Amino acid sequence: MKYLTGRIVIYYFLVLLVAPFSLACKGSHDTQQEVAPPNTVIVSQKGGGQYKTIGAALTAIKPGMRIIVRPGVYRESLVLNKSVEIVADLRGSAEGVTIQTLNASSISMQTDRATVHGISIRHRVGLIGLLVNLFAKNKTPAVDVSQGELMLQNCDIVSNAGAGIAIHGPAASPVIRNTKIHDSDSGVWFYDGAQGSLEDCEIYSTHMAGVRIEDGANPILRRCKIGRTENAGIVVTDGGMARIEDCEIFANAYSGLESRRGSKPIVLRTKIHHSKQNGVYVQQSSSAIIEECQVYSNGGVGLQIIEHSSPLVTRSRIFDNVYSDVSISGGSDPTIKDCTIYGGEMSGLFVYNGGLGTIENCDIFGHTKYQEVAIRGGNPIVRSCKIHKGKMGGVLFVDNAGGTLENCEIYENGATGVWIRTGSNPTIRNTKINHNEGVAVLAENNTAGAIIDCNLTGNTGGPWNIQSGSQLKRNGNTE
Repeated sequence: MKYLTGRIVIYYFLVLLVAPFSLACKGSHDTQQEVAPPNTVIVSQKGGGQYKTIGAALTAIKPGMRIIVRPGVYRESLVLNKSVEIVADLRGSAEGVTIQTLNASSISMQTDRATVHGISIRHRVGLIGLLVNLFAKNKTPAVDVSQGELMLQNCDIVSNAGAGIAIHGPAASPVIRNTKIHDSDSGVWFYDGAQGSLEDCEIYSTHMAGVRIEDGANPILRRCKIGRTENAGIVVTDGGMARIEDCEIFANAYSGLESRRGSKPIVLRTKIHHSKQNGVYVQQSSSAIIEECQVYSNGGVGLQIIEHSSPLVTRSRIFDNVYSDVSISGGSDPTIKDCTIYGGEMSGLFVYNGGLGTIENCDIFGHTKYQEVAIRGGNPIVRSCKIHKGKMGGVLFVDNAGGTLENCEIYENGATGVWIRTGSNPTIRNTKINHNEGVAVLAENNTAGAIIDCNLTGNTGGPWNIQSGSQLKRNGNTE
């Protein structure tokens, strides 16, 4: 009995001796919980916060609270159904905060107001993501905004399924700022009357359009860069509208900007360049307002207008495109005013196949492989324009073209000032046709029209070359 009692005493002695060291060691390995600021909770996968998942924090907090998220990869889908602010707090870490999902959208906006700041979103990425996307019935966007004012800023979004951001419905009006949307199926998709804005964003390397706007959607894009897509940079279609300001649209595989099917975008102070096809493509009874823009170095036409479309283009520079800088056809009737159109290989202005339009107070010059203005079966009004320094000549009317030139100056072209061919019937009045390398006016057999009150002096070949069979009328001209 004494032996047993002695062993018990020794045991308790050892426990009392070791316990402080054991507690110290245990405390040194536990993460001490941070005290969150007022109205705030902290999410940390590594412990130390109030929650380890963002979803758990969203469920628990009251509207109007803030969630601070520590670095890590959070494999969860977030439904924002209350007014909250979610902020990545990196504390100097290079890891970042990433939300990664395979099924539903990474973020679904279902409340009036919310803010998401500094988050990377990876939707169906990697080999597993590609397989899920291949067999999934629906393509869900990485960020889905069906209502409210989501403030999404300083984020980075990749999506292998659908759009990087889908914004839809008349109640949706998010603000997307300083965010990159890239390597996605498509970039940002506005539809079904949605509004909202993209500001200082970069959208690139998408399989479809960088930004698609349709079904009466009417967003604002400011200071965005949209480029290197495998499709068009911006597509506005099916009655879509938009206000695009101070953006750069570049190096897209199709056109830089397309307006289709009755759409009406407004494009201000924007550079559209180095697309593999057209710079701006307005078609299918659409219009647009294009003001103080630069459209240049595109692989097709700079500004192509077809199919009864009627944009207004003012105070813009359209230059150095591979085909014509401006092309009008198919009954389209644009107004192009106060523009500078120069330097491309083909014509500065090409009006054909029933194209109309009013081209006023423009400076058209310096093209190399075709006349500065070529009208082939079209009927435009060209008023108060300077047409000069074209290597192949000034103005060509061909294939039963009509049209009116008035108060223009046609000078210093490398061949004929005005050439009328094959059944064409233009009217040219109060125009100076001077100092061209050929004649002022060449009218071939089977042509008509009228040259009225024009100055035809100083041309190398003289004022006229009127072939037999031409019915061209001449009245009040200075020769």
